[in-house]
Amino acid sequence: MFSKVGYDPLKDFSYISTIGNYELVLVVNSNAQYKTLNELLEYGKQNPEKVNFGSGGIGTTSHLAGELFKKMQGMKGEHVPYKGSAAAMADVIAGNITFLFDLVSTGRPAVDSGRVRALAVSGKHRSSLLPDVPTMEEQGVVGFDVTGWMGVAGPAGMSQAIVDKLHAAIETAVASPDFRERLAQQAIEPSIITPVDYLELVKSDMGKWGKLVQESGAKAN
Repeated sequence: MFSKVGYDPLKDFSYISTIGNYELVLVVNSNAQYKTLNELLEYGKQNPEKVNFGSGGIGTTSHLAGELFKKMQGMKGEHVPYKGSAAAMADVIAGNITFLFDLVSTGRPAVDSGRVRALAVSGKHRSSLLPDVPTMEEQGVVGFDVTGWMGVAGPAGMSQAIVDKLHAAIETAVASPDFRERLAQQAIEPSIITPVDYLELVKSDMGKWGKLVQESGAKAN
């Protein structure tokens, strides 16, 4: 997305461990005529010029999730970036945008209050905070998986001994009940992977999202 980054994600870091994974929820206006994911898709086919989607900003996970959804379903729709997900959610509630992918943790209050309707979650599994909301794949969008992650990395060239020591400390911290409770409150599922697997995850995501960014033409500057 950026013409100049200034670092190489694969060469300039030592990847230590992920901490947790998180998902997004696809929401629409509660009074919209489309009440299900399939009805939204049908509406998009019948009214391509009326469809748009919001995000918390260019390059955010919510932006890329919307672009992936469009691509996989052959749907047209203008991207409307906002300065944060709260502003985007406000326009879903007002009926100014067709749909939004928001973090489960920040989108849940609007879902629970009935101000928006949740049509799907973005990951491979249902969210513990929105257990009644099916995944995209459950509803026929095969292969759709937008699972974000957070983790810990250090500068390039860290010794294996230090990487291993930090990985063990992170694993201990994430296993603690208090830490897991904090993660659960934010709809984050604990996830510890090895440094080798973490690097492979970064490589995989760079390939997946890099291709989508190129095809969508999205630019951050």
